[in-house]
Parts: sequence; C-alpha cells; structure tokens
Amino acid sequence: MTTLQDYITYTRRLLHDANANFWTDVELADCVNQGRSRLIRDTGINRIKQNTAAITNQEQYFLSNTTGSVSGILITNNGQNYTNPIVTIDASPTSNNATATAVLGGIGQYGTATSGQVASITLGLAGGGYTTAPNVTITDSGGNGTGAAATAYLTGVPQGNLTMDVVNINLFWGNTRIPLRYLPWTQFNAELRFWQNYVGRPIAFSMYGPDSFFLSPVPDQVYQMELDTVLLPVTLVSQNDVDNDIGQPWQGPVPFYAAYIAKFKEQSYGEAEIFKQQYLSQMQNVLSSTYTRRMPDPYSRPY
Repeated sequence: MTTLQDYITYTRRLLHDANANFWTDVELADCVNQGRSRLIRDTGINRIKQNTAAITNQEQYFLSNTTGSVSGILITNNGQNYTNPIVTIDASPTSNNATATAVLGGIGQYGTATSGQVASITLGLAGGGYTTAPNVTITDSGGNGTGAAATAYLTGVPQGNLTMDVVNINLFWGNTRIPLRYLPWTQFNAELRFWQNYVGRPIAFSMYGPDSFFLSPVPDQVYQMELDTVLLPVTLVSQNDVDNDIGQPWQGPVPFYAAYIAKFKEQSYGEAEIFKQQYLSQMQNVLSSTYTRRMPDPYSRPY
C-alpha cells in the first residue's frame, strides 16, 4: 500500500533532496497530488460505476450536487394491499423538506402494478440543503399496505464533485439494462432535440460542458441510471494516507510528474522537461505492460 510519505520519498530520490534542503514535505505533497490527478486525466484508470435517476420531463443532468435537493425517487419494491399510501421523506434538514405522492396501480417503474401496489412516486417539492440522500418511507392510512420501498436521489451523482468524465450510461428498464448511445453535442442537438415535446425512454446522451449531460428523448418516467465514470483521486493530506484510487503499477509515473512540478517551480526548465518526458515514458510503459491478449471466446468463429 503506497502512502503519501512513500510518494514523497520516491520524489526526493529523483530530485536528490533526501535531506529536504530544497523542498518541504508540504510542497512535495502538493506536487504528488497534482501528479495523481494528471495520471488519471491521461489514462482514465480510476473508473467507478455510479447510480442516479433519470427524472420525468428533465433533459439536463448535473454531475455535481450543488443544491442538495431531491431530483427523483425510485421505487425498489411495489408492496401490496395499499389503499392510501403516504410517502414521507426524511425531515432532515427541517426546513424546505421534499414531498412526494404515490400512485397506485397501472404502468409503473417495474411494469404493470396491481391496484393495491405502488406503481410510481411523483416528486412534489424538491427540498434543499440535503448533504446525503434522505430516507423514504411509505405507509398506508388504511393500515393494510406492506412492503413498498423507495430510494431518493439528490441532484447530481453520488461522487459528482470528483467525477471527471462520463464514459457510458446504462438505463434500467424493467429487468433490462440498456446502454445509451453517445452523440457529440452538435449532432445530438440537431437530431434528437428537434421536437420540443420529444418524450419517451431515453436512447442517447451527450456531454454538455464538463459538469452536465443531456438525455434524449426526455424521460417519460423515473428511470434508474448506471453511469460508468472516471473519478479524480481523493487528495492525500496526511503522510500516512494510503492511495486507494491508484493501484500498482500505475503509481510508478506519479513521482516523475511530481518532480517535474518541483523543478518547474524552481525554474529549472531543462530538468523539468526531462522529468516530464520521463513521466510520459513511464506512463506509456505501464499502458503497454498492462495490455494483455484477451479472447472473447477461444472457441468462437470469426465474423
């Protein structure tokens, strides 16, 4: 397990500054964290799947959770024997709480629901100030309903503040997982946003700036989405902090980029350029050494 202190030690060896005569640990820690971010930007190795919701009549989705409001509620169990379901969203914070209404029977998020089952939940007030997704409980004023459950989603994806890129999006529709097609924004805007009332099950997405994406058609109901994302690393602060975002052998190039930043700060531009070239070389070596032969099926016929 590589710690921040390990990174600093490796970087000092490259800089021939074992006794910290020229760079403090604090300076090199900043350089190391810049190197970790740069490595992920260059390689996209820190890929994480994140779940969020596609909301009815909403086409733009932001990655970062800046408002702390509920963007949608997804049913996880329809329950049974409900006569008048009441949806309660965790009252924390106590001001501007989100509200929602349950709908019984008919076409819902998981196919057709019976008259006593919760088919869908319509969001009323989005609320505000939430730091984590609030709990959702479903009760029945008649006292007979049991089993219904739902999950609330905040604006943005769970790790939106660290999300650098969205590679793929899967849409959950019943028991199926449907990969959405990606289109560049100009093509997406021309082909899929022509009709202003184009509503249905989304078939494509497009990134719009670094912090949002669009879906089309505009969702006709709440869908669960699985986002294949690239995350920036969590900043290492303490010297004993372990780098859990970048594993071996990907950690090797980081000290070279940290040394490049340190030498650039020193205005030793020639040496800085050498370290940068070494970083690029080390990164390419790791990419080459981790690429191995993969056969989808050794018995398949060529198409």
